[in-house]
Amino acid sequence: MKINTAPFSNMQLPKVDLGQASIHSQSPQPLADIESVKVSLSDFSAAQDAILTADRSLARFAVFEGHNRGLLMPESEKTERMQTQLDRLSGEAGKSLVDSGLLESEAFLEFAESLSEEALADFAKAAGALQTPPKLNNAFFAGSAREKTEAFMRSLSDMDADVRADVLSKAAEFSQGIPRREASPSYSAKGLLPEGSASANNLHNFVKTVNQLGGDSGQQSTFLKSLDGYQADQQSGLLTIAAGGADMGLRLMESLQAFSKDAQDATISYLADISEHKSPFEFTVQVASDPDNWSGAVLGYDNHAANVVEGMIEELVGLSENYRFSDEQWQGMMEELSDLDTLDQRAYIAITKGGLDTLLGGTAAKPEDVNQHAELMDNLSRLRDSSVVREVVFKSQYGEERIHDGRSYFAHKDASDREQDQQAMVSFLVTDAWLNREDESRTVVIASKLEALSAEQRDDQVRNINAFADDRTPLALSSDAQLREDYGELGWHSDVLYFSQDITALNAFEETLDEGLKDSFWSSAPLMASSVDEFVQTIATLEAPQQAMVLDYLDTLQEEGRDQGLGEEALRSTALDFLKELSRSSGRPWSNTA
Repeated sequence: MKINTAPFSNMQLPKVDLGQASIHSQSPQPLADIESVKVSLSDFSAAQDAILTADRSLARFAVFEGHNRGLLMPESEKTERMQTQLDRLSGEAGKSLVDSGLLESEAFLEFAESLSEEALADFAKAAGALQTPPKLNNAFFAGSAREKTEAFMRSLSDMDADVRADVLSKAAEFSQGIPRREASPSYSAKGLLPEGSASANNLHNFVKTVNQLGGDSGQQSTFLKSLDGYQADQQSGLLTIAAGGADMGLRLMESLQAFSKDAQDATISYLADISEHKSPFEFTVQVASDPDNWSGAVLGYDNHAANVVEGMIEELVGLSENYRFSDEQWQGMMEELSDLDTLDQRAYIAITKGGLDTLLGGTAAKPEDVNQHAELMDNLSRLRDSSVVREVVFKSQYGEERIHDGRSYFAHKDASDREQDQQAMVSFLVTDAWLNREDESRTVVIASKLEALSAEQRDDQVRNINAFADDRTPLALSSDAQLREDYGELGWHSDVLYFSQDITALNAFEETLDEGLKDSFWSSAPLMASSVDEFVQTIATLEAPQQAMVLDYLDTLQEEGRDQGLGEEALRSTALDFLKELSRSSGRPWSNTA
């Protein structure tokens, strides 16, 4: 619409945008200074009437009308280009472009002029639908509709024409059925704006994923093909996940192709759920009041932090790439995770990933089948199904516990220490469980004892024991003979840890031993089984020369006894008889009757 307003060069018009107060409440602005006048439709007609009452010999204006927004600009070559693009569209699509706020942008005009009519229509549909906010957890913090649409345009501008057309076609598909945004939404009685529309979720998540991938046509093409490989009911969850990390989303879509639809559905449901609850905030630490400035946090304070949620997804995607599971195994894992609280989910995933890396060492380049060893998954499941094991694995990320106002706080560790200490804990527990597969409860007992130690004692204990297996060959790929050779010393220490009821005293005694006696002590201590604490107490009463004689005798006893074919029980009985006699002769009766 063109209006002649030349004789009224001193006429004053306000500049009003959507959501502002009445046109009459704005400060006047000389017409000569106005590049464009943007008004909400409620005020748009008033601005038009003010101009139309003028002599028609005035300078000409171009008028652009959207659903919720109007635009008046002095006629120019630019407005002609704007009108040309609108003329290529239906009235509804053209109004959507006006509402988007991009029509007057030079970058948009150059972009639109490069598009076919079909592609431009698809973009207009998406631009209009993006005006409607989604019903997503973080939608409020995700930027304005214009910012999203402008970023979408920039990504599209850098793509090959064929890929761009395919992306726009998919965006138009997701735009179907999205209700138009209210021009002036009302606040609720609680002072809240209406929630967004769930029907807009797929489009917003799609555009966010596209914008992360940018102008990489190869990546965009892979994304579209991967997404189209899933049924419509699955695409929504996949887009929720991919919006949180496009590269991760692509990897997930590729790896899930190996599973049945039921297994895919269980995975998508679980990962989409934790993605939807991801917080946009970086959490502050809850500080315990202490004069020494000690600080800590309650466990789980960061459960929904972006880096935590994305880490959980990363580890599960890595598992699906590095290992081969049956449909039933993978689906079962996802369903078990869905039934756990977030702290347990995090520990369960850490145990599964760390456990399989310790047992099989699979990689994306050389994935390992978890079913190549019949006992493997059952052995691992006993650990991750134990609340005791999950607790000590989770707590290994934290330091000392303190109580303040009746609530437990745990000292922070550096990010690298958190990761290393948790990996060390998982590696140790998985190793012990594999070396002692015939005893299903043993490792859970050890986990409970580690959990009862102070954080420093716990971490030192695990670190010291793991030091006896620095160069690890994946356990499940090693023969029993190789395991005995590689993990013999580690086994001595974990045996003593299992049998001892006073680990603190045990560690304190080791500190007093001459360095040259420590290997003999650790090789002899497991033979004592449940009498190991009495063994420590007896040896501790002796001077170093006597300790050396006793330990030498026990070494000889074990070596000669095994040469003679004596069983473990016979050797233990002989050793205990000797120690009881030694204890009596020193005036300290043996307290254990075992």
